[in-house]
Amino acid sequence: MYNSKMKGIRWETKHRVHYLKRSDIKRLLYVPLEEIPDGQKRREIEYYLKGQTELEQVLKLVSDFKILLSGKDETELDSWIKRAEILQITEINSFLKLIRSDLEAVKNAIKYDYSNGPAEGHNNKIKVIKRQMYGRCKFDLLRLKVLC
Repeated sequence: MYNSKMKGIRWETKHRVHYLKRSDIKRLLYVPLEEIPDGQKRREIEYYLKGQTELEQVLKLVSDFKILLSGKDETELDSWIKRAEILQITEINSFLKLIRSDLEAVKNAIKYDYSNGPAEGHNNKIKVIKRQMYGRCKFDLLRLKVLC
């Protein structure tokens, strides 16, 4: 492991090539480039993005989707889907297929502030308690644990 890593570092040094870590590129999905503090890492990312037009388009698409989710206008979802289809990227196409499979629910999630998250949390808690007690106790104790 160590030897192969050293070979890679030597090769990068010899050919004056520097690769970004995958984690640095993934970070751009969550934190826009403008919010990364100015420094060596930001310059490396900017340099890398110059030749990666497809990656820039994906990052812009992800950023627009975040804005779409935080806004309340579900009609913009259709135009976002059309822009995403143009890229013809396999991973994005599978995401679009998932969105289209339940388009009404996605539009409602954008439109309304309501969530069934708290109810799902309670269901999960009850299932965990039930699994822990499996085969050991009767219903009366399960009922007490759930209600407390």
